[in-house]
Amino acid sequence: MAKLFQAVMWLVLLTGSGMALADDRLMVCRFADPPQIPAGAGAKKSAMSVASKEVHSYLAQMESSLQCLDTAADQAEMSPEEKARINLLYNNGVEQMEAIAAAFNRELKAFRSTDTDDVPPEQLRDLQDLTHH
Repeated sequence: MAKLFQAVMWLVLLTGSGMALADDRLMVCRFADPPQIPAGAGAKKSAMSVASKEVHSYLAQMESSLQCLDTAADQAEMSPEEKARINLLYNNGVEQMEAIAAAFNRELKAFRSTDTDDVPPEQLRDLQDLTHH
């Protein structure tokens, strides 16, 4: 959980008001807000289903942000410093996605170990396939 907290703090620092992006082109690449992930051991099926949808949506939005950063980095008029900043943001975005997916998977595992009802796999599935880069 400490790793997730650290990852979320980096996300806030890099995407929130803590860091003013001078380049308007990067503002369109802004990272999505991370979803709330319920504690799996005490969660209801409906809460885990909602969390699953929110995590999937978050990962899709982050993929778009990463593609946006790729496009921005390919622009010839960018300085080496700007490209380095984009690279840092991109790498941080990937780390954020991996941290959120790992946190969800941990809570999903805890949920599955305590839930007595069968949960359809299409509703709640591990997110490993969505975090490849």
